[in-house]
Amino acid sequence: MPKTITTTALLVLLPSAVLAESWCERAWERTKDTFSTAQIHLEQALDQGLIHAESAFEQTVARAQSTVENAKAEATQRQSENLGIRYYDGTQAEWVTDIPENTDRAVILIHGLDEVGNIWNEISPQLDSQGHTTLRFNYPNDQHPAEAASTLLDELTDLHAEGIREVALVGHSMGGLVARDAATRPTDQALPEFTHVITVGTPAGGANLAHAAVLSDVKEHAFRIATNGRLPDLADVLAYQVDGCNESGEALLPGSDYLAALGTREFHENTRSTAIIGQWAKPIADTTQSLENTKIADWIGEHRVHAFADNVESLTQRFGDAIVSVNSAESFEPEDTVIVTAHHRSLLANFEPLTKAREMVGLQTEEPPAIAIILDRLADERSADE
Repeated sequence: MPKTITTTALLVLLPSAVLAESWCERAWERTKDTFSTAQIHLEQALDQGLIHAESAFEQTVARAQSTVENAKAEATQRQSENLGIRYYDGTQAEWVTDIPENTDRAVILIHGLDEVGNIWNEISPQLDSQGHTTLRFNYPNDQHPAEAASTLLDELTDLHAEGIREVALVGHSMGGLVARDAATRPTDQALPEFTHVITVGTPAGGANLAHAAVLSDVKEHAFRIATNGRLPDLADVLAYQVDGCNESGEALLPGSDYLAALGTREFHENTRSTAIIGQWAKPIADTTQSLENTKIADWIGEHRVHAFADNVESLTQRFGDAIVSVNSAESFEPEDTVIVTAHHRSLLANFEPLTKAREMVGLQTEEPPAIAIILDRLADERSADE
């Protein structure tokens, strides 16, 4: 190719190449600017999105906290409506706040740990029919018994101011500790005279199941939710947070400082004491006597029959009413002790679904064994006063 043609071509193409290079550089700069602007916009959008998301999250948390606080307030309000002293109005078969005027003596029923609310359903009408002014003391039922006793003393001060001069206390389970604490505590408060303290299945020496008190709490609130006649709301679910936080657990353990100190305090001179104790199996003495008159005694020997009876008796003593052992319930050494065959709760209340099932097939349900004993002791007391 002629040299002049090549040189001419280069002279023609060189400006085009320079222009192309310049255009590419400008295009690249514009592309970088575009990406940079897009990055800035994206970052701004992300920042704004995070801000909005954070704000929305904070608002959601605030609403949730407000909902929970409102539900807790509602649970507290519902509980407060049920706390303190209530009077059993036999004409309406309801617990009411107004106590009849000119009342000078009363029986006060005190529930135990994690009570579901119906332990007094069977005895209250009977007390009322026998002429007793029947009161119920409700307290946050996971509360330390000493705190509950302090509240009871305040309530008793109010009752004394209203004219009540004598009271008999009946406490089931931990309620018996509350009753004993109130009746034996040194105080300057103006109080009615304690005529009788009756404990039913009370762990005077403690109960090992106090280690598992949280399970009792779950049972209580599950039962309340299942039987309140409506769909549960958040206030029902959070109710466990307002009835105490298992402060009673440590106090109920065998050997606790609280029980040791309580056991050293004496009742007033005119205060009678009765302990009604449950045992899950019938006394073995009857079984032993029946075995002695059979061929079994001939086969294994009479001494083995008695050894067997002793082992079973020890076992039933240890299990007691399946919650409180017999030895624990006797620890305060009351002047009057009655041992009956019953489980912890069936001392005072039958299991309602089982009762209804028995009624459907025409079977009768026996009255809880502690009821007749309580009525008898209170009747004796009234007769003695009259």
